[in-house]
Amino acid sequence: MKFYLFLIRRFLRFKSGFLLSILAFFSIFGIFLGDMALVLVIGVMTGFHSEIKARILSLAPHILIQKFGGEKIENPDEVIEKIKNIKGIEKVLPYKITKTLFKHSQNVDGGLIRGLPEEDFPLLKKLKKSIVEGKFSLKSNEILLGEYLAYRLRVEPGDTIALIIPFEKKVSPIFFPVKTKKFVVSGIFNLGYYEYNASFAFISLKEFDKILHDVNPLIEVVLKDPYRVKDIKKSLEKTLRYPFYTLTWMEMNRSLFSALKLEKLAMFLILIILIFVASFMIFGNLFVLMVKKTREIGILMSMGLLKRDVFRIFLIEGLILGSIGIFSGTFLGAIFGIIAGKYKLIKLPPDVYFIDYMPVLINLKDVLIIIISTYLIVFISSLIPALKASKIIPREALRYE
Repeated sequence: MKFYLFLIRRFLRFKSGFLLSILAFFSIFGIFLGDMALVLVIGVMTGFHSEIKARILSLAPHILIQKFGGEKIENPDEVIEKIKNIKGIEKVLPYKITKTLFKHSQNVDGGLIRGLPEEDFPLLKKLKKSIVEGKFSLKSNEILLGEYLAYRLRVEPGDTIALIIPFEKKVSPIFFPVKTKKFVVSGIFNLGYYEYNASFAFISLKEFDKILHDVNPLIEVVLKDPYRVKDIKKSLEKTLRYPFYTLTWMEMNRSLFSALKLEKLAMFLILIILIFVASFMIFGNLFVLMVKKTREIGILMSMGLLKRDVFRIFLIEGLILGSIGIFSGTFLGAIFGIIAGKYKLIKLPPDVYFIDYMPVLINLKDVLIIIISTYLIVFISSLIPALKASKIIPREALRYE
């Protein structure tokens, strides 16, 4: 091995040719840039996917139970009692939500209002930690508003707003009766998810039942392990049967997760092509080296150097050039990614991307896949010149010397 490294060092030294030095530099630099970009972009996609999942799991129901055709669940307490002891279920709660209009002074805006039970569950925990103004309180006639919804209504904690609620009965094209109910804004929250901050308001479930008793109650299932949702879904459907059906958090956000997965794959393929382009510099470097060093290779082979030794010298040289680029690019990409993720350096418009900063998660599995993929490309790029060099015939190489 020392002999191979000695020859590689002699072949690549500056005196052997300025062109070779430039080609070697650009070979390393191309692989470096490609790997650093790949680590950062895949880290961003992984972090974004992970952050979105974490926020959805802390805010949205793990499983919703409802009836086909939107029929009303007449006996929700019986259903809750029937399923609450299924293995893997942590809690079963009533889920009541409806659209309404919010009015403050001359400002009117639409949104969703949800009644929260007093039991502890993920959304309630998250909500208590997310109050940015006022305090968390859901006593009688108190309401919590999302930050952007509160901004559009021009309200602050302590202000009074009115809920404009339509009657479900006695509605006609010329007669649309509504009732209003006044609430005091006890707090304003920022859950870090634009849809909730812009559209949601929360009151206590008792207050919700008083003013919106006609709303069709659904049933929310909180799981101990949200990633076992498919198994729990089967158990619930087996227990409840028709006309009940279940909707999981994965199904509710299927299009979002599919888009994120596709984007991650697309970015990986695009940047792998960039590394392919950079690997052609290694390919070119080895070919130029072979041409410039044909006489030296012929002399060494006439002195006893075997074809397999020539093959190994060129292959190892290509891998060394690639390794410098791979490890420096991967290391710097990982460092930049960790810093950007930890300190939330890149801000995003939350109304477009759901969250207000660019999450970066450097995953060991992703890094290993990037390193292995790049090494495979470098190996293929080095293989052809190495095979060509090993087929040099000493007699032909020295004919004109």
